[in-house]
Parts: sequence; C-alpha cells; structure tokens
Amino acid sequence: FLGDFIDKVLSIRKSVGGVLGLVGLGALAGGVDSALDDAEAKAREIRMRVAWLAEAFKTAPGSSGKASSEFVVVTRPTKLDCAEAERLVVELRREGMCCKRLIVNQVIDPSSGEAYWNARVEAQGKVLEELRRVCKDRSLPLLEVADRPESLVGVPALGYLASIVYGAPGADLDDRRLPRGEVILFGGKGGVGKTSMSSALAVRTANEGQ
Repeated sequence: FLGDFIDKVLSIRKSVGGVLGLVGLGALAGGVDSALDDAEAKAREIRMRVAWLAEAFKTAPGSSGKASSEFVVVTRPTKLDCAEAERLVVELRREGMCCKRLIVNQVIDPSSGEAYWNARVEAQGKVLEELRRVCKDRSLPLLEVADRPESLVGVPALGYLASIVYGAPGADLDDRRLPRGEVILFGGKGGVGKTSMSSALAVRTANEGQ
C-alpha cells in the first residue's frame, strides 16, 4: 500500500511543472522544480526501503544473497491470548511470512511458593497506594478489578465482568463508575485489559438498550 502511494505521489510530481507552464508561471516552475527534486529523491529512497522490506518479509532466513525476516509471536498462557496468537500465525503464513517461533511469556513456575506471591502483592500494594492518593487528590474515580485466574470468554462472561468493574445493573452505585459519552475510548499498555474492559462496557450498554 505504501509503495503504491509513493508511486502515485511521484507521478503527480511529473505533471506539476507542465501545469505551471500552462498557466504562465514558468519562472516559478524553476524554484518549484528544485524543491520537488529534493522531495522526489527522498520519496524514491523511501520507496526503495519499502521494496527492500517487502522482499525481506517474504524471504525466509537462509536464502543466500537476499534480505530475510522472521516473525516471532509472543503470547501469554491464557485462552484468549493463545487464540489471538493462533489467528496471527495463520494470517502471517497466508501472507508468506516466515513464522516458526513462539514465545510464551509470564508463565507461572509451579514451584513458586508463598514468598513469590507475597512479593507480587507487596509490589502491587505500593503502586496502588500511590494511585489511590493521586486519584483522591484529583477527585478521579479509581475502579479496582481483582485478578481472576479464569479467562472470561463470551457475552455472559463479559456481562459478569461489567458488573464487577462498573457495578451491577440497577444497583445504587456512584454514577462516576460508568463512563459516559457517545464515543468512549480505552487506552493503555498492551495486555492490561483494554479489549476486555471495552467489550464488557459494550455488553453492559447493549443489555441496557443503549
């Protein structure tokens, strides 16, 4: 897509000088041509890099004399993360990209004892204490959701998650718990739960007829 876009930009550049001449601005064309020459040179350089990258994407490591690439998929040992990893691998191979390595991150060691979990709880506690202080000082609602060992999949499960995060439907809760607006955006670091929280809210609002 990017390569085709650059090609179109370069083709437009060829006609600019002719158009200026037709409207009687031939003198201006010289200065414009100089600036366009610089821009065209940079565009062609980007086009070459895009072509190199496109070839590398389709060339597996070990091919002599060619740039090659390998896509390493990183996941976590949860049902949702592994399903996404599987979808990604299938799509990459359909596009002809080399994908033969999988990293499973955040694996819990079965031998992890009480000291390990105490250390995690202590580390979280320090961060939560600071977050609570900041949110209180700025009068911002802070919604804390406990970690759950199971993967919440499907509409009923997301509805259950929504009741935990935003409160049970019809309950007498602080109105600030539920985001408002025609458009609601969720952001944050990868893997923090943006999709889960936004999907839970979508199920909640749909169940309420919104």
